[in-house]
Amino acid sequence: MLLDFDADIACFQSGVAELHWQHEGRQGTVRPAFFARTHDGRRFVIPHRLAARAAELEERVLRHAAAAAGWQIRPLQVPEGVLHSSLRSMAHFRGAEFAPGTQARQVLLDVFAVPRPLQKGAAVSGLGLPAAGHIWHLLWTGTLDFDRTLPLLPTSRIWAVPGNDHSWEDNG
Repeated sequence: MLLDFDADIACFQSGVAELHWQHEGRQGTVRPAFFARTHDGRRFVIPHRLAARAAELEERVLRHAAAAAGWQIRPLQVPEGVLHSSLRSMAHFRGAEFAPGTQARQVLLDVFAVPRPLQKGAAVSGLGLPAAGHIWHLLWTGTLDFDRTLPLLPTSRIWAVPGNDHSWEDNG
């Protein structure tokens, strides 16, 4: 879900390759978590977080394969605690079916031009039942924001991010 937030990423996939290796009588398989391509054509391999003893050898295998293939290795910094929980909540609304249309988007940007609780903004938007899903989607895309040090709840204060009115579909 973190790759959805990276504006440089054009597309990404998981489970598309395995790297089989042999070295000094040992063998194994490295399965990167993701492969990603940026809008400017750079390619990344994103490894799983590994146990300490496996990390060194698998990292060498990935470095070797990456150098041969022209990839860059890019580990993900997975947030922890409150932010991780908030991102998991927002991720349920990342799909295009929750994206507001142009008019609904503008209504919500206007409603949240001033910070207010999520549920209050949904109520005053006049968009009815779909409003909450649209708001959570706009939080996912970064069009709306919140205090990331606090849990994201229906009572959380959220606001429109000036100049950041892109849609999920624009991110690939």
